[in-house]
Amino acid sequence: DRPIFSTIRHPFDRYVSQYFFGWWRTRSEYYCDVEKVRKKYPHFPDLTFEEFLQVSANEFGRLFNPLLPERDGLGWYSREVVRMFFLDPWHAFYDIDDDYIDGQRWERDMLDIQFLRTSNLNRELYDFLHEVGYPPNEIQFILEKETERPSEQVKDRGGRTVDDMFTPETKAFIRHRDRLLFEMFP
Repeated sequence: DRPIFSTIRHPFDRYVSQYFFGWWRTRSEYYCDVEKVRKKYPHFPDLTFEEFLQVSANEFGRLFNPLLPERDGLGWYSREVVRMFFLDPWHAFYDIDDDYIDGQRWERDMLDIQFLRTSNLNRELYDFLHEVGYPPNEIQFILEKETERPSEQVKDRGGRTVDDMFTPETKAFIRHRDRLLFEMFP
């Protein structure tokens, strides 16, 4: 009976962050069948970014639609959004194909959640809190707050940015595999 909100991050940003944060390296058994991945990538978990994108799309998580060919399966981030924010993710997942996405049928299958974009989080959080009844003078500090990233969470990227991590091919790969998210959050 209360409003729910969560954050959503641009898929390109999230994949770069996940790659460098690296829990998938140190806790691989929670992400995939390690032996299965090592058959294709014997050097796992020492993957290039492109290899990481392939492995995360095809192996990370436990929610896959066997009705779709692997090349058309949903990406890791899309599967996580389904798992976290759909009313019945296990059943809805088998319905998700291009017709489902084009018809915006996710709207009927999702919880009633307002998503705040991390790229504009302060403004959107302020607006959300104001909309649910917080007085502006109690939440004004949110608009004045600088972006914070806990230092222990920040991994050295060697000067690499999201723009230089992706090639046109890897961008196209993520746009296709996470097409659900790109449609849900244009």
